[in-house]
Amino acid sequence: MVMMSGDYKTIIKHFFRNGFLAFRRIFQSLFHLFLNSHRMFKIFLVLHRISDEDVLEKLDLMDSASMAEFIIELCEKEKYDLVKQTQRSLAIDIGATRTKFLIHFEDREILLEPKSSQEIWKSNNGKFDVQNAVSKIVNHVSEVIDPSYLNKVIFSVPGTVDISQYEHDELSVVRNMPSFSPEFQGFNFKSNFKPYFFNSKITAVADSMAAALGVASRNRYSQNSLIICLGTAPAAATFFRDPHVFKEKDKTLETGIWQSWIWFTKIPLDDSYGYCGGLKVEENGRKLLLKKKDQYKIPHRQARIRFALDNDTWLRLRGQHPDLPKDVQAFLSEEEATKVWCDRLQSAVNALSQKFHSVYGPPESIWVLGGNSVRCSGIITQANYLIPDTTKEMRNCVPVNIPSSDNEQQRILLEGLIYSSDYKVKQVFAPGQDPLSRGWTRGGEIYVWVKRPNKS
Repeated sequence: MVMMSGDYKTIIKHFFRNGFLAFRRIFQSLFHLFLNSHRMFKIFLVLHRISDEDVLEKLDLMDSASMAEFIIELCEKEKYDLVKQTQRSLAIDIGATRTKFLIHFEDREILLEPKSSQEIWKSNNGKFDVQNAVSKIVNHVSEVIDPSYLNKVIFSVPGTVDISQYEHDELSVVRNMPSFSPEFQGFNFKSNFKPYFFNSKITAVADSMAAALGVASRNRYSQNSLIICLGTAPAAATFFRDPHVFKEKDKTLETGIWQSWIWFTKIPLDDSYGYCGGLKVEENGRKLLLKKKDQYKIPHRQARIRFALDNDTWLRLRGQHPDLPKDVQAFLSEEEATKVWCDRLQSAVNALSQKFHSVYGPPESIWVLGGNSVRCSGIITQANYLIPDTTKEMRNCVPVNIPSSDNEQQRILLEGLIYSSDYKVKQVFAPGQDPLSRGWTRGGEIYVWVKRPNKS
């Protein structure tokens, strides 16, 4: 139960007066009546705020019916005050397969049932259906809490967010979601959801950025970390806390999206299964073209991380890819495919650790998240890489964390969305040009976050 400020000794004293039995009866009646409704949530809050002696005296003299009516009036009166005084956040993670939901109220969290992303976002004819999707999400949330009670709604997208309005504290427009739907480009979460979540500030965060924020929220005393996400496509992100302001109550946080590391870093392939797709590089690197999936190099001695560890590769290793011809699929057992997958991931972890070291110095820890990472939990436990820019060969080892359950994987990203609502973006660095028009930059995309006022 949520505890609110008030004179609890006075309340307890009145519980044991002559009116206690009547109060208990009406409270039990309300409990059973509203157990599965947002109204019960509201009643809990209001009852805990009662400290006025006159109000308590009135409660003592009322019969059950009058007490019920009086409490409902208090609920309606204090409804909007409560919205302003407490943090009520909703995190929505839009994945390629499922859309996940987490409600955060002060120190309490409610994980809602996930929904199929295709079912939410597409109509029966397979087209992107905005209005229908908004209604489905609002209805799903409304089963647990009245949307008007929320004051923050944060979306995570499998792509990138338009940063052009960050100076106005506005991050709610999708720049690109290539692995989900091209029709999402330019979608504005704020304008579409504000009519329903009208008391809420609505923002959006890239999923890899949310993962980095989730790891940062769980490691408040860590200075940095490398985060690798293995979903429909692999992604890399980082967080960094400036050691000069490190002890100032977590006021400043730097996060980065490094998709260029994923697209341009090659790893050795110590297997015979090669890769499909890839990049065609022309004009000395000035022009890049994305190859089709049915173009492949099997076997091959190396591959870019983007094409060595995407979901298409896993399906191909298992012989389950619906679109590729059988002669390029491996038809491996789960155990055999996992061995190949873990070997490739180990190479990627080593290579990306070295990239991280070149920018931030040695990583304190490495986290591998996403649905395609769970199978490697307990198998890959550390990264081992050659330290860059040293006069003699030196190696470094860093611990690798891979959560063992899908539920834990989901919570980290959702917690990152909640954590982001405590901050605002102060500055964004996005050097270089996007070579493939996919919504990221060659040099990375770095956010500097600062704590919002009145947050501990």
